[in-house]
Amino acid sequence: MQRRAVLEIDGVATPVVSAGPEGESEAVVCLHGNPGYSADWFDLMARVAPFARIVAPDMPGFGDAAKLDGFDYSPAGYTRHLTALLAALGVERAHLICHDFGVAWGLGWAVANADKVASLTLVNVGVLPGYRWHWAARAWRTPMLGELLMATTTRAGFAMSLSATN
Repeated sequence: MQRRAVLEIDGVATPVVSAGPEGESEAVVCLHGNPGYSADWFDLMARVAPFARIVAPDMPGFGDAAKLDGFDYSPAGYTRHLTALLAALGVERAHLICHDFGVAWGLGWAVANADKVASLTLVNVGVLPGYRWHWAARAWRTPMLGELLMATTTRAGFAMSLSATN
């Protein structure tokens, strides 16, 4: 059974879905990508919960998490947020599962906390030498245009735009 909570992390309301044994200091930590959120992990959570604690947050600006003007929306800002979030959850050792943008956040945390990393799984990684951002990522990274696109994009519209580029 999933549990939902909203934690206040440095002034940012951060929803977290968890399952499995409560209070364990070791947990599977699922980090979504863009434009995802915690629900991306619900099927996996149901499969892992019988034998391990598993948590999936909505990171700032995604899902039901706060979208604050003052938040540092850089990989370093997300890494600091993740560090504080895991401390608040009492996670001392993490099996990280990171997707898309979550890879940068999770790897940032892993580098700073190597002694706390139990395992690392990377899905749909875009961090490659010589990588050039795809058209949508370039747009998302453009001030104001990125915010406008994220605020107006629907799943159907996003799927249609991706299929139009193939």
